[in-house]
Amino acid sequence: MWQDDVPLPTARAHTILMFVFVVSVALLVFIQWLGIGEKFGVASNRHDLMYYTGFLVSLPALLASFGVDRRFQEMLIQVREDGVVRVSPAWWDKSYKEIRKSCRRWQIGSSLFVGLAVLFTFDFAVFPGISGYIYECMIQSNPCDLGPRYLSFLWELPWSFGLFVLISIAFGFLVGQRLGTMASTSRAVKALFVEEAVLKLQPRHDDQLGGFSRMGSLIAVHGILAAVPLVFLTVWLFLISLGIEQPLGDEHMLSFDRYSNWSAGFLAQSIVALLFIFVCFIRPFATVQTAYRIELEKEKKAAGSVFLEELSKAQRAQHVSTSEAIRGLPSSPVVPSLKFTFTVSNAAPYFLLAASMLLPEELKLLLEGVLSAVIS
Repeated sequence: MWQDDVPLPTARAHTILMFVFVVSVALLVFIQWLGIGEKFGVASNRHDLMYYTGFLVSLPALLASFGVDRRFQEMLIQVREDGVVRVSPAWWDKSYKEIRKSCRRWQIGSSLFVGLAVLFTFDFAVFPGISGYIYECMIQSNPCDLGPRYLSFLWELPWSFGLFVLISIAFGFLVGQRLGTMASTSRAVKALFVEEAVLKLQPRHDDQLGGFSRMGSLIAVHGILAAVPLVFLTVWLFLISLGIEQPLGDEHMLSFDRYSNWSAGFLAQSIVALLFIFVCFIRPFATVQTAYRIELEKEKKAAGSVFLEELSKAQRAQHVSTSEAIRGLPSSPVVPSLKFTFTVSNAAPYFLLAASMLLPEELKLLLEGVLSAVIS
């Protein structure tokens, strides 16, 4: 059957390996948080908020991203079987091959892009002198022995922290692979709306979105997942800019100033995250939204141009039912359960950036009060 040829963006074996890696890291972080690792010389880092919030944010998002591949496959099958997108079989076969190639390119390129962005962050925060060394190599065109130099820095770090650095960089490459997967599948959805394709909105479709539900929801899920890194980064840029300090008992102090050396790297990562939000969500969603609204207007005009007097009783009843279904269709091809989530997740970073620029002192006092109440 032709469904067997619908590509999964990521090979099942690769997905399983990535899933095992994410679950293993989650278990290690949980064991470390419990303090079990202290018996083996691994510090718990219980008071390092950036450390734990980074894993708490990234691990669930990565696990959720593994469902994107199946969503995409099911969407392609649904729009073809239901006739929402009508093109020749030859066009579908050609598109499947192009989708596979495009996914591989985006996955590899995005892995390198995001992985290097994470490495750049550690250059500033953990590896002093590496960035200057790279700059000198580029200006003077000298050969760089970055590999041995990185290894020498890692060798000097406590082994548990060196392991954290390696896992974080590996996470960067993995996040890049998932973002690349979403970017390529979003582009594939956008590519469905070509001149040779005939779109057909189906007012009485079971999804109550004219058959566009899987397309709209897939892009919305991409928007939610792609926004997770940006939300995390902007929250920390916001907290670092406030420079709040709160006592944590007799021995520890909650101070966001200690993370100031991460600002440059986080800012660079935020720019990368913004680019992926544009590719994964904003541009493809605008395409799907426009196509959906155009087809909805066509259906409304077609329904309004029918003279009921010329129809038989059965045809009139069917037309009235179809007209009611058309009027009941929403203005956006996204299920209501996702609308609020993806709206908040995509608006949060910009709200935080605007708030930190307009009301820094007021927000600092508010946050200090909240932290003081929670800690006490």
